[in-house]
Amino acid sequence: MTRDEILKLAERAELASLGFTKNAAYKEVQETIQNQCLRFAELLFEYAEKEVKPAKVSPLEFVTTVLEKEHLVGRPFIYAEWPNAEVKE
Repeated sequence: MTRDEILKLAERAELASLGFTKNAAYKEVQETIQNQCLRFAELLFEYAEKEVKPAKVSPLEFVTTVLEKEHLVGRPFIYAEWPNAEVKE
């Protein structure tokens, strides 16, 4: 995501205004807000990269792990694919 795309999203969220003004104090405040939005986006990207990804397991292991836990809601820590490359007939 580019700097301009991030700032356009910030404007849509009403966090910043990309309009031009001649008032120096207003420009300074807007630049500060834009820099804060950009820094926040950088931190979000860093967090997304560090976030733990679910591990791929065999379908049998997945089914035995989630058995009797179908009611749970949240972020999965394992996943399985079916059909998978291991099963070839």
